[in-house]
Amino acid sequence: MPIHDDLLAEYRAAVAAGPLSAEVEALQSIKGCGFALAAAFASEVGDFSRFRSGRQVTAYFGLAPKQRSSADSVRLGGISGAGNALVRRLAVEGSWSYVQASHQPKLMPKGSGVPLEVRMHGRKGSERLLRRREEMLARGMPQAKANAATAAELVRWLWALGAMCREATE
Repeated sequence: MPIHDDLLAEYRAAVAAGPLSAEVEALQSIKGCGFALAAAFASEVGDFSRFRSGRQVTAYFGLAPKQRSSADSVRLGGISGAGNALVRRLAVEGSWSYVQASHQPKLMPKGSGVPLEVRMHGRKGSERLLRRREEMLARGMPQAKANAATAAELVRWLWALGAMCREATE
């Protein structure tokens, strides 16, 4: 077994033994979110109730657009790039999976402890992200810009799934 596989196995074991294991498993129910993004996101957020809205989460991870305002004019720029660069990069990489995605749900492993309500919400999120990305591209938006917007919405869905999972376990 290569060193990479050993480290990944240790990382998975540490997350499974930790207090956020249920959230990490639940986050993986949405397309574009693998183990690395789920673990990094959950550990960075920690307490999912600390954010009141998805917009706060998007801004926290630097996926909200920069904004310049003067009097009545508001100009939006690229993403701000503030916050945790690792989670932002993983979210952007995960959102590229929607380029080739189908409208089929992401299959969870057998024996998954993720509540049905959370899995169904993850399926709903996957469908919405795919549909929104297709709409943005149909309007002529460049792929990179559509991908950043998809990543921002992916992070909001991850926060919602984590909060649902936390409520289901309490």
